[in-house]
Amino acid sequence: MIMSWRSKLIKNVSTSKSNSTLNKQHRLVKLASHEILSVREAARTMFLQILDRIRSNDRISRSLLRLLEAKWDDSREFAQQVFNTQFTIEDWTPDVMVSICDSIRDDVRQFGRD
Repeated sequence: MIMSWRSKLIKNVSTSKSNSTLNKQHRLVKLASHEILSVREAARTMFLQILDRIRSNDRISRSLLRLLEAKWDDSREFAQQVFNTQFTIEDWTPDVMVSICDSIRDDVRQFGRD
């Protein structure tokens, strides 16, 4: 069976043994700001695949908050939806909240206040 470029991208980023989870999430943030919609969609799929690891590692959670500052509305909306629905009150540590409230984007700071 021939794998699509999207499937290859998802498999490469999400299963690579040579990259730490932190490096993978940096890639995801970059992909979530890509100009091609299907690349952003693939990044969102990968993000959901590692959601449990994100929640269990505060350093990764804070770094992935940068998805809230992605340059595309669809990626920012996705991040807000996931953080609102998939994260518990315990996941919102003071460091995470400070990271959101220190954003350069007004809408992200408002999200933190809400």
